[in-house]
Amino acid sequence: MNHLSDKLDESQKQELRTGLEQQTRRMAGLVEQLLDLSRLDADAVVVRRQSLDLEMHLRELVTVAAGERASEVEVEVRDHENAIVDRTSSITSSPTSSRTRSGTAARL
Repeated sequence: MNHLSDKLDESQKQELRTGLEQQTRRMAGLVEQLLDLSRLDADAVVVRRQSLDLEMHLRELVTVAAGERASEVEVEVRDHENAIVDRTSSITSSPTSSRTRSGTAARL
């Protein structure tokens, strides 16, 4: 970016900075995931399994993520299933992905 700074206007520079910051965070996340996998492979992590109420947890996530629009999201878990998770570990994963649809309700 330094060698292009005299050829770009401020909005283009800001767009590049934002993109670089996002990709840096993404790369840091990937490195953390690789380190987590390495720790698991080396048996350096103690897994403490416990039951998690999926529907309740998803509702909490929706409330935090969707804010004012949380009422537009319907959460339904078949048979009120629970997941077995390790909530004490730094290793986390999510089977769901975030999707935003403008003006439409979402269903998880």
